[in-house]
Amino acid sequence: MNIKPPKRKMDWEGLTVVAKYKMANRLGIMPAGTKYIVDRSGIKGLHLTSLPCDCCGLQFTVLTNSLFELQIPDTPENLARLEWNKKRYYEKTQYGRRLVNPPKMEQ
Repeated sequence: MNIKPPKRKMDWEGLTVVAKYKMANRLGIMPAGTKYIVDRSGIKGLHLTSLPCDCCGLQFTVLTNSLFELQIPDTPENLARLEWNKKRYYEKTQYGRRLVNPPKMEQ
């Protein structure tokens, strides 16, 4: 079962997603069904890093602008992250913004 995707790009950060279609960057192509972690979001899109390969430990990074290519699986980590994204807020500091309540993930 999949979770309904968030509306804001910043709420995608930290989620584990699965690619519906194959994704590519200049170094290679990853097949559909590859699991990624959303590292950060920005104006250009989401910066995704794949989970490490079991045999060699290689990680694949890709930048995507189309959110419809991604599914959010129904896992406890993703549900906790989405709940935390609803509560998070930033405070202004002298040097920019600082995250006030970082996530507390139970293990």
